[in-house]
Amino acid sequence: MPDFDRFNVATSGAANIMQTSNIDAQTNVNDFLTYLLKKSFLENGEPSTVFMRFGTKASHQGYKSITWPRLGVMKTTLAQAALTEGVTPDGHTNVVKTVTAVPVQLGDYSIISDVLDVETLLPIIAAQGRELANNAGRLIDEFIQDTLANSSIGVIYAGDAASRAALTASDVMDLDLVLKACTFLASQGQTGERFKIIMHPNVFLDYAKSSSTNTWLNKLIYEDFKGIKDGFVTAGVNYDIYISANVKPFVVDDDVDFNVYPTYAFRDGAYGV
Repeated sequence: MPDFDRFNVATSGAANIMQTSNIDAQTNVNDFLTYLLKKSFLENGEPSTVFMRFGTKASHQGYKSITWPRLGVMKTTLAQAALTEGVTPDGHTNVVKTVTAVPVQLGDYSIISDVLDVETLLPIIAAQGRELANNAGRLIDEFIQDTLANSSIGVIYAGDAASRAALTASDVMDLDLVLKACTFLASQGQTGERFKIIMHPNVFLDYAKSSSTNTWLNKLIYEDFKGIKDGFVTAGVNYDIYISANVKPFVVDDDVDFNVYPTYAFRDGAYGV
């Protein structure tokens, strides 16, 4: 029989916490063991992995290459589309374009000893499995960010800066920048649905403090709209804002005393996953 005199536990000053004292070899042993068996891990805070949920998944899977088909945009003029009675129009060909990507394999594992697995009273295997899954989600999200950040997408810089290196601490996010991004996307023909704006929480703070930000839409009011996903904070006229602590800053210079965060604006399904 183990010496339970070592389990002299006392707690105070906090509500809703089990208080156990003077556990000896005969008294309250069952209560103490029951308490141990009911112990569970506290949850870790996890950022919203929004990038991987907004993309269009590939129609097939593979290890060498994956291809998304995309029809070309037909831009027939009024004159070319005019019809004459009894005359067969010439018609115009359209091509199927493809977007091809080579999958990147990612993986990790957790080392758990047999002794820990046998002796612990905690669900260590199941809990560590969840942590591996959460880590995989963050890695996939970061990989999509890196791909977007290094692609030839349109960039609008805050303030009067003409490049990323020219940004200063006073160049912050505001409503005008969001509207400019949505206007640019709409001018490219992307008007079929609401735009998605992904910000880091620090950037959203600047947006919220902007004097030009005067329209807010609560999530409860917005429930009737389709497409709400985890991370949603508010909406504007034609855009929804999502925040994620997993949005990675760009490194401009090791000597600067502020971070430069990107904010992404796109429509749902605008890239492949």
